[in-house]
Amino acid sequence: MKRLLSYYGDDFTGSTDVMESLSVHGVETVLFTRLPSTDEFARFASFQAFGLAGTSRSQTPEWMDEHLPQAFDWLKSLDARFCHYKVCSTFDSSPNIGNIGRAIEIGARIFAQKTVPLIAGAPQLKRYTFAGNLFAGYQGETYRIDRHPVMSRHPVTPMSEADLRLHLARQTTLDTCLANGDWPAEGIGLIDVFDAETQLRAGQRLLKLPAPAFLAGSSGIEYALMKAMTQSGDVPGRAEFAPLDRVAQTVVVSGSVSPTTERQIRFALSHGFEAVPVSPLDLARSDASSISRAIEEAGAALNRGASPLVYTALGGQPMKVRG
Repeated sequence: MKRLLSYYGDDFTGSTDVMESLSVHGVETVLFTRLPSTDEFARFASFQAFGLAGTSRSQTPEWMDEHLPQAFDWLKSLDARFCHYKVCSTFDSSPNIGNIGRAIEIGARIFAQKTVPLIAGAPQLKRYTFAGNLFAGYQGETYRIDRHPVMSRHPVTPMSEADLRLHLARQTTLDTCLANGDWPAEGIGLIDVFDAETQLRAGQRLLKLPAPAFLAGSSGIEYALMKAMTQSGDVPGRAEFAPLDRVAQTVVVSGSVSPTTERQIRFALSHGFEAVPVSPLDLARSDASSISRAIEEAGAALNRGASPLVYTALGGQPMKVRG
């Protein structure tokens, strides 16, 4: 069977998001954290989907110009039906950091494609687009992304504009148009997805594109494809996974500043996990003593029979260097 999809994730967690959306529908997927060697790839050559976890969400356009062409060239060489540049479903980005428009320009050039389809809505994740505007759920409420309690206050790339056409206009000279009907002749074609019906229609439209098709957006791309391909019988639509056995100990590592993660960390610490705070600045500087200290503290917790929780922030408060 022809390979279905290759993708580049703009961060690691987003890359696993795509992997999950494919795997739970029965599509065998492998995720690499760097370009694999020939022998490494050969182990998974029979799979249908291949991902490459990157870091472009936190990088500059100049970094993208230098590094994304090699990644996209490799993905293109896999000869999959679709190639996806995956971004976070909250779409947080800016002209200087995580520029989605620049990444789309690079991908469109490599795939010689005039129009790049874009999907951000993923109802499974409580992300919705309507009339080009992005909405996201949070603690039982749904907010326009520029009024979202978390994403409107993101410490690096706060979302100040919900209309993704205007948001991308700050990042690229390509026109972004709604494509709920015909595709635009060129530029970026944004498809609204806000419920099961619009998601199915979006997936059906993607399946009509000539291969290879370069796509951009959230895991809403995969959820739309899987909904359409499950209906047509082209994928199983579900997969069985054996439950994990209970373990006495585990190690958790967090690099998130999200208030949701903060609540999770505080809950874990109040239920027996041992805190191992690490300064994100030390990690960024590759400070050997700070890294060694964290490893030693985590190891000591394991030796005591506890579960260490290594984290760089509690919400918006980064960990300070400890003497």
